[in-house]
Amino acid sequence: MGPLVDRWRRGVLALGVALAAPAVPAAVAQAHVHHRSKHRHHVTRIHRRHRHGVRTGAKVANATDTSTTPSTALCSQGSPSQSFLSQGDFNYYVDVPGPGGTGFDGSTWSLNGGAASAGGVLDLPAGSQAVSPDVCITSDNPEVRMMVRSVNGGDGVQVSVSYYTSAGWSKAKPAGGVNGQGTNWTLSGTINLPKPPPPPPGSGPPPPGGGSSSWQIVRFTLTPGGGHSEFNLSGLSLAVPPPTPSTGPCSEPVLSQIFLPAGDASYYTPAPGQTGGGFVGTGWTLTGGANIVTTTRDDGTGGLVLDLPAGSMAVSPDMCVTSLYPTARMMLRSLYGGDDISFRVSYGGTNTWTNPHETGHVHGSNKSWTLSDSVHLQPSNVSGWQVLRVTLVPDGGHGEFQLYDLELDPYARG
Repeated sequence: MGPLVDRWRRGVLALGVALAAPAVPAAVAQAHVHHRSKHRHHVTRIHRRHRHGVRTGAKVANATDTSTTPSTALCSQGSPSQSFLSQGDFNYYVDVPGPGGTGFDGSTWSLNGGAASAGGVLDLPAGSQAVSPDVCITSDNPEVRMMVRSVNGGDGVQVSVSYYTSAGWSKAKPAGGVNGQGTNWTLSGTINLPKPPPPPPGSGPPPPGGGSSSWQIVRFTLTPGGGHSEFNLSGLSLAVPPPTPSTGPCSEPVLSQIFLPAGDASYYTPAPGQTGGGFVGTGWTLTGGANIVTTTRDDGTGGLVLDLPAGSMAVSPDMCVTSLYPTARMMLRSLYGGDDISFRVSYGGTNTWTNPHETGHVHGSNKSWTLSDSVHLQPSNVSGWQVLRVTLVPDGGHGEFQLYDLELDPYARG
């Protein structure tokens, strides 16, 4: 539970600017991946006229005005989201102010030396600099990540942090650097911010879940290295505590003996995103080529199935279980390759919520549909409802699987 406690001590919000992240859309197919990377990966290079002319988004007058006295009284907890889930990061983040729902719009930032915002990204050519507006964090060290690519040159972007103290703004301290992997968008490594000084007198009360932490006000400075480099950045985000999912919507499920034709007389309830027409995928997050396709199922009828090629991942929406839900099964086949699917679970309120736990593997039988072996759900031995998410990841580098009728066994009745 250590990592969970640490993240519950982190908070972030723009000073005077609402930082609530946009509602996360449910993904049904790869074209609807839950993540802003859909926008980030298809932006075009920003033309020089943007960098030296009018830039997108207006900066606030006090973005670099050291005579302004920030107040932590305006700080409050933002609404977190799994911003980088499609990149395999299950942690929760809040955007630093300026990024919009589809990328970096530059509003309230101070952009100098040719830095500009256009096409949903921040463009940083050699010699430029970008300074954020005031941002509220807690005194525990938060983590920062972003999407980055190198348009030209092989250096990186230096991230520095200034803290507001009782003596005014501190000198910017280097927190770390991010590097682009060529012209392809990649998720940066995690940058741990330097330990802040004691909070200024009169700091507001600690944020919810922040323990003894108090609000701190910071500014970020982004500076590209090298004399010929150029970088694009998007989605500068800070780690925040994961929310506790609600069990309010939970209710007794509808049960059926769906696998009776295969000799399994147990009663099951379907995982979300499935209908009589098959695996429609409503609410699922599909990345890395995971998709919903139409094919012939085991009974000879056509229907929708989940297709998982090598390198893909599928994450379910929230579902309700109790300690009496021991296992799950599914109809499965392997199109090619001899590996299997890693079955992972995440439970709200535990460290598995941001670090899925593998409970087993399911195997396909060549190109023929088969009923998988039972795979464990491993709910906690407590009374009442628990919120579960399932993550499916094909193992190996060359296999491809298809599945439907992912079913949970509530009582293991047979």
